[in-house]
Amino acid sequence: MNESTDVAKRLWLANPVRTDSFDSARVAPIVDRIIATKSTRHMTAVHSLQAKVYAGAAAVATAAAIAFSLSATSGPVPSLAIKIPHSLTLNRASTAHLYPPQSGRNSTGRGVHFGTFVLTYQFQIGANFSGVAPIQSSYPVTSPSSPAAQLQMWATHLGVPGSVETTGGPSWSVGSDANLRNVLIVTLSKDRSGIYSFVYRTGDEDPAFDACTPNSPPNFRTVYPNRAAMASSARSFLTSLSLSYDLGDPRLSTEWPSPAYMGCGATELMSRPILIDGIPTNQYVAFGFNDSGRIVFARVPVFVVGHQAEYPLESEAVAAASLVQSTAQSSTSKASRTAASGVPAPNSGQDSGHLMVVKLRTAVFALDAFVSADGSTWFLPVYQFSGDGYSPIVTPDPWPWTGAVLAVSPSHVTIVGR
Repeated sequence: MNESTDVAKRLWLANPVRTDSFDSARVAPIVDRIIATKSTRHMTAVHSLQAKVYAGAAAVATAAAIAFSLSATSGPVPSLAIKIPHSLTLNRASTAHLYPPQSGRNSTGRGVHFGTFVLTYQFQIGANFSGVAPIQSSYPVTSPSSPAAQLQMWATHLGVPGSVETTGGPSWSVGSDANLRNVLIVTLSKDRSGIYSFVYRTGDEDPAFDACTPNSPPNFRTVYPNRAAMASSARSFLTSLSLSYDLGDPRLSTEWPSPAYMGCGATELMSRPILIDGIPTNQYVAFGFNDSGRIVFARVPVFVVGHQAEYPLESEAVAAASLVQSTAQSSTSKASRTAASGVPAPNSGQDSGHLMVVKLRTAVFALDAFVSADGSTWFLPVYQFSGDGYSPIVTPDPWPWTGAVLAVSPSHVTIVGR
């Protein structure tokens, strides 16, 4: 891999650090310049998986008495909409992906280290953003109150032998993954957003796996092309767990159990975002299929949406202005030393930074999961911004940038460490 490619890959995960506090007075004139009226964009649910409890399935019947109500749906409850009287304080870890980024994220206090250099973003307005604050609910979620018992029930239902083992932190497993070929395991774990994820894996990715070696030629063909059959199998799998989610458009890709075995063992992966009230969330269901159409991998978030709350939101224009204001002084505080080729000079980045100017182009409304200080989990509205990044050390130029900004008014939501 050449150096420029390596730099580009590292830049893909860039996450700059905010240099100063938010100043609403400085944002106001920026908003006035960029406001343009347009409608809020919502993603339409293309499928609704209405899960029903199997009357004859003892395992699913048992689940009704465990943890949380598996027959509940993930949709909103408009008739029970409530106004939350108190503000939320969000856990720092669950907000790490938000922009403007948290201060003190690394030793520079101003940018992110990438090998021998530091990258800093400077945001600029590159399109008209709506100045109208949308109306969109926030949603608390309920997770299994007895995760180990829930996992044991699902393991029995799927034919995975063994008893639940605690695997560290909020994580449990049943079964074995001793090697790639003889895998049969289910796990349930809690991520930093507060959402539990159920994972099922079995080892029959490909009947020819035993004959495959690292020297086998790569297989880039579509493993299982029947999208309708995959959707039907995924629906049946969710129904058997008595889970119900509205899902967005599917994305397909070919995956392998190990990068050393790309000639066999391939699976066709179908992932779909979970929607709430027609809005995409940062939670996805994913299913892997072998060449006969059997599910050999599944990853399913596990939650039930509670009564919605109506927190006041900020407009796209205000959110965009907060990004611009957060890095307004970057260009005057950063100096770059690069080699003639545009690649950072050796050891130059530890005391200097490279500026990427990001022109904000679009904003899409979404719901992301966050953990509050009291341990509860909430789906809160965010703007998913995208833009074009310009920098002399990036190929291609412009570089695609995306990032999320919390849409809830700062007067109602605070973040630990900001």
